[in-house]
Amino acid sequence: MNRNQRRTHREKLTHSLTKQTCVLWVPEEKGYLADFSPRQFRVMDNPALARHYTEDEAASAALSFREVTGMRAAVRPYYPQNTVH
Repeated sequence: MNRNQRRTHREKLTHSLTKQTCVLWVPEEKGYLADFSPRQFRVMDNPALARHYTEDEAASAALSFREVTGMRAAVRPYYPQNTVH
């Protein structure tokens, strides 16, 4: 196997992981962040109703939330619940 064939073979064996979906937990409000702006924000009891972010977006949003509101927001993984109909 030459160098290019080895590289192609190695690339086929690896796969990229799905990005983790996250939500922001606001401890002071005991809720998950649904939305926020410079004037207001809204939290929900249920993480399914909160705003969902990728990991990178969530970290950035948590920093922005703290700058805007002065409150801390924790990045939490979100795992959708499977419902049976």
